[in-house]
Amino acid sequence: MKKNARNGKYGSFNVFWKGLWISSFPINHKIDIGHYYFTGERLILQTFENPDLKHLSLKVHKSCYIHFCEVMYIRKKNGDKIPTDDHEKFLACVMALEKLNVIDSENDGQNGYFIGIKRKKFKCFEDNKIVIDKSDIAY
Repeated sequence: MKKNARNGKYGSFNVFWKGLWISSFPINHKIDIGHYYFTGERLILQTFENPDLKHLSLKVHKSCYIHFCEVMYIRKKNGDKIPTDDHEKFLACVMALEKLNVIDSENDGQNGYFIGIKRKKFKCFEDNKIVIDKSDIAY
């Protein structure tokens, strides 16, 4: 199974389900972490504003979000191709489940998200000699 993290200038926003890495989204100057946090809230608001879905209970909405996450988990585990818009829907479902307190990303190691921040790369080797610049060392 091929794993490609989509890294941005500042890192990546990675989403997991049942301990399996499903999606990765770039963090850069155009799309920050807040954008990903609010996708779940937008999904919840859109479903309750839709006249066809407005009458359904919150329990039904939660079960639909969980079902979509389960489908994505099976597709990723089987190595099936997943379109980009399904990755974005998966992100929205996971963030909506966190907003509705179904999952807790801080305490749940299996479901949720992980933010990978890019680290500064130091040039330590020149002509097979180790070179340490004193400005790179934190005291």
